[in-house]
Amino acid sequence: MSVYTNYDNRLGATKKVLYQAQGERRAIQQELVDCSSAIALCDTELDTLQKTMIFLQNVSVAARTLAKERIEEVVSSALKYVYGAEYALEIIINSPKSGPEADFYVAKTINGTKVLTTPTMSNGGGIVDIVSAAVKFALLELLNCDGIICLDEPFKQISKEYIADAGKLLEYMCTSSGRQLIFVTHNDVLANMCGAIQKFKLVGGYSEVIRN
Repeated sequence: MSVYTNYDNRLGATKKVLYQAQGERRAIQQELVDCSSAIALCDTELDTLQKTMIFLQNVSVAARTLAKERIEEVVSSALKYVYGAEYALEIIINSPKSGPEADFYVAKTINGTKVLTTPTMSNGGGIVDIVSAAVKFALLELLNCDGIICLDEPFKQISKEYIADAGKLLEYMCTSSGRQLIFVTHNDVLANMCGAIQKFKLVGGYSEVIRN
């Protein structure tokens, strides 16, 4: 009888270790999914900046100067609204033999000293969200494009302390530009700032509308 009891104890201990390992595996898998989503989102925002650089490279000198100044103005205002007066956007255009090249930098003034960093290196990724959204509005204005603007998880990387101001920024940009905005978000703070909300849930691998 003691042999069976010992066996049961060992089997129970083995199961406990197995369940714990399975739980850790699921947590790691979820972490990988979250990291992949964050990387994909970052790639999308970087694509916006890269396309803006190409736009600045392909217009005339006069148009380039006007566009540069307007983008800097719009994005700097957005950064100041969310993160504070010490932030601004600077676009530096170089003209090598191969053609003009545009680089984006976030300028932060600390005790009278200006520090330049790339958007992706500033504030844990939240800066690039603000820069990307503001650049889209600025480009649409420069190109005289009317219509609706759609954003997918626009402020996913912004920390909780800034998310409300980021939402107010979106609201202001829509109102001032006369544009309607449709965006996808998992953030309740942003969702509750919208004029209309449509919720979805995942059922069997498909999105299903939640009926109120």
